[in-house]
Amino acid sequence: MLAARFGGSNESWRWRYGGPIRAAVGSAEYFEVVARNGQIVLTPVRIQRGDALRAKLAELDLQEQDIADAVAWARQAPADRASRKK
Repeated sequence: MLAARFGGSNESWRWRYGGPIRAAVGSAEYFEVVARNGQIVLTPVRIQRGDALRAKLAELDLQEQDIADAVAWARQAPADRASRKK
């Protein structure tokens, strides 16, 4: 068997793969999934660290004031920072 399902629930399908499949796709962690002609086609997706960082920052929806507050907090003395943690 080239691939086997593992994991706890139907919502989280994760696959373990090896042998010729591993050699063909390398160390891909994410796959684009497409249903085509009754088959499920997985295409390896290479996510760059910069892309992941930009996605996380967009998810946080930071505003200019958030950045200003973080910079002001970071510039405080260590003792002041500990007393003002949120």
